[in-house]
Amino acid sequence: MSLALSVLIALTFKPQVVLWVVLLYFAVAQTQASVLQPIFYGKAVDVHPAAILIALLVGGQIGGVFGALFAVPLAVVLLTVLDEIEKPGQAEPPPQEEGESLAKKLPPKQPAEDTEGGEDEGEVEENDEDTMEEDLGEDEDEKADA
Repeated sequence: MSLALSVLIALTFKPQVVLWVVLLYFAVAQTQASVLQPIFYGKAVDVHPAAILIALLVGGQIGGVFGALFAVPLAVVLLTVLDEIEKPGQAEPPPQEEGESLAKKLPPKQPAEDTEGGEDEGEVEENDEDTMEEDLGEDEDEKADA
């Protein structure tokens, strides 16, 4: 679809531009399919990009489009099973960059704004604690009744 639109736009210029658009389109498509996709798939599923490329080639030869579609998931399952046979029970956690944790990725908590306006912060916290104690007392009473 994008090639057809690009060719239609190129037709408004010189015929040479159409040829260059088609050549550039196929060059970018081949680069994407042969280089970029294996790298991104490899990072996503923690498998070497060469293994992804081989799986895509073999899957495409054996099953055509559907073979290529299922090649990466099957390769990941096969590599995981082989890894488990080689090292039983020693699953590796996903790699993390040094010093990076999920808590550091989350945005910092914003303090709740005082909606009533006139109260001191200490009183608000004290009232919140009293309310929590009352709620806990009610829950214990309900459990005792049941």
